[in-house]
Amino acid sequence: MIMKKQSLQDMREKTSKVKEKKKIFIHGGLARKVIALILSILLIPIVIINMFSLRIAVSSVLNESQKSYITAVSTASQYFQTIFKSAREQIMEIISNEIIQQLYSSSKQAGLSDNERRQIKSNASKLLQNVLATNQMFSGVYLIADKERSLFLPYFPIEYLDFFKIKLTKWWKKITEKETSFFIESLETSEPIILESHKEAFDEMAEKHSQKLAQYAFSVGIYFRDVTSDENTGVAILDISEAWLRETLQNNRLSKDGGYMLMVSPAGKIIIPSLWDVTMKSIPTSNTPFIFKVIHNTKKGIMEGAFQTMFDGRFFLVTYAKIPEYEWIIVGMVPLNLIISSAKKLELIIVLLTVVFAIIAVVIGIYFVLKMTKDIEKIADIFAVAEKGDFTVEVNIRRRDEIGMLSQSFNKMVRNMKTLVEKGIKLSNKIGYALNILNDMTTRTAIASNEVGGAIQNVAKGAESQAKEATRIVETIAKFTEKIGEIVGAANKMKELSQNVLELSKKGSDTVSALGTVNTQTVNVTTELIKNIQQLSESSLLIEKIIKFLSTISGETKLLALNASIEAARVGNTGSGFKVVASEIRKLADQSKESTREVEVIVERVIEQTKDAQYVANKMEMIIEQQNEAVRKVAHAFEEIRGAIDQLFKEITKVTDSLEMIDKEKGVILRSVENISAISQETAASTEEVLAATEEQLEAIERIREMAEQLNTLSKDLLEAMKVFKI
Repeated sequence: MIMKKQSLQDMREKTSKVKEKKKIFIHGGLARKVIALILSILLIPIVIINMFSLRIAVSSVLNESQKSYITAVSTASQYFQTIFKSAREQIMEIISNEIIQQLYSSSKQAGLSDNERRQIKSNASKLLQNVLATNQMFSGVYLIADKERSLFLPYFPIEYLDFFKIKLTKWWKKITEKETSFFIESLETSEPIILESHKEAFDEMAEKHSQKLAQYAFSVGIYFRDVTSDENTGVAILDISEAWLRETLQNNRLSKDGGYMLMVSPAGKIIIPSLWDVTMKSIPTSNTPFIFKVIHNTKKGIMEGAFQTMFDGRFFLVTYAKIPEYEWIIVGMVPLNLIISSAKKLELIIVLLTVVFAIIAVVIGIYFVLKMTKDIEKIADIFAVAEKGDFTVEVNIRRRDEIGMLSQSFNKMVRNMKTLVEKGIKLSNKIGYALNILNDMTTRTAIASNEVGGAIQNVAKGAESQAKEATRIVETIAKFTEKIGEIVGAANKMKELSQNVLELSKKGSDTVSALGTVNTQTVNVTTELIKNIQQLSESSLLIEKIIKFLSTISGETKLLALNASIEAARVGNTGSGFKVVASEIRKLADQSKESTREVEVIVERVIEQTKDAQYVANKMEMIIEQQNEAVRKVAHAFEEIRGAIDQLFKEITKVTDSLEMIDKEKGVILRSVENISAISQETAASTEEVLAATEEQLEAIERIREMAEQLNTLSKDLLEAMKVFKI
């Protein structure tokens, strides 16, 4: 029955422990708190970093796109500068051609027949046709001189033109008023100029007579004069095809990226790309805000730039660049949503990567937290067993971190406590043995004292009988002499026993002193343990400082990697390898930062556990101090016992001396029979005094016995307290 009850009790205790562990884990256990801490520390910075990085990414994309598109527009302006120069060179080649020279030079026309002159004009017309056929950039060539020598390609009747009105138009005057001139054989020419239009008196007359001229974007004009006649012979005009120019504006990098490239003349004429009408509802004019701003900025000397505007219900990034050496402007328009779409793609990539790495970090963190929690729970279970006094337990955890150091310190502390308890038990057994001997000696002394009291009573009776019966004095004296011998033997024996009790008291006092020395060693060991725990706490704080320093280095590494990525993106394809390296560095910085944060959490937990261990050590120090106080009380009790035994020994010595004197005087008693009556009276009085002294001795011995019993009880209590510890 007893075994069954014990097994049921053990099962209940195990069940309660399991429930308590589950309760601790569910309601705020260490693992749950650390996991929650990891999630909070991980997710909050990730959200903040994502928001911050996305802002930077969008701003960076806009800035880089702005720079890139300004570069694209600037490159396009240089390309169109080349087109302008090519058109000017082409018209110079036409004027310098031998056939054109023959057609418009009076000196070369002299002496030619009409047939030869017609042939020269026909050859000149073929020359112009060849120019248009071989270069799609040009849509028309017009050599305007007079009705006989003018050539138009595409052709329309010269009769429709009023040469007098033509020479009064602004575009004619603009060409002929150019001061710079060149001499090409027999013709003098001006520097070619760019015309936005030659509609006045020329295009108008052709349209009036239903003659459709090829559409042109702008023209290159040059005048030529016959040196021989010294008269303005005519003007040559080379039209740039509007369809070709619009197609050129369409076929560029900006258009491929979803943008538009426009050309703006100094007067505000807008040339749009070929597919503008397909995707856009409105056509900009010189009064359109962004066109007006571009023209205004170039007039102020700002040759290139970028800004944002709204047109046709959408937001655009507008970039512009003035064509070098010319007043024309190249304008680029890119919808902002196309630019930001790349940032949104980047945002999606960052979010996906963040989720993946966050999941990985959480899984790894939970794994390590559960592993550490398992070891800590194991240590806690062993602590609970040791708290009940079982010093046979030992923590078997092989780790090279603070938890391993804690387990080693605990094992060392248990071994020290085990040694101290063993010494305490041995000392308690010795004290109990000495107290048993003292108790036995005290009992024997009490018995002897009772015998002495009885003998003294007999002596008193004998004295009375001697006074009454003088005739029987000899027999009584013989008996008295015999009793005196017994009393002397008993007194000597009592003196010897008192001497033994005194020695035992001294041994007990020495034993208590040894116990005090052991307790002092226990205090020293406990103090050393507290110092070790404090050093462990200081080491943990130093580790925390180092981790914070590593976290700072990780942040700076990440910032450096970000700057490197920006520089690599600015360089373009050339810095793609460096961009990959910078990305890897940034990833390593993120991983380092997360690792330092996890280690920082572990260090904080170790610091808390160190504080708990220090609290337990302080509590143990208080218990040892209480034990010292008990030892001091026992030592004091021994000192009192020793003093009482010393007093007893002195009294016994006095009694022994008195009895020896009585023994020496018995001869005198025998020789003084005649005075027996008086001596008997005196003997009776002395006997009463001895009886009183004996009673006092008995009381002192009884007190010694009671104190010995109390000391024995204290020793047993100490032994029972030591039995709690299992060693």
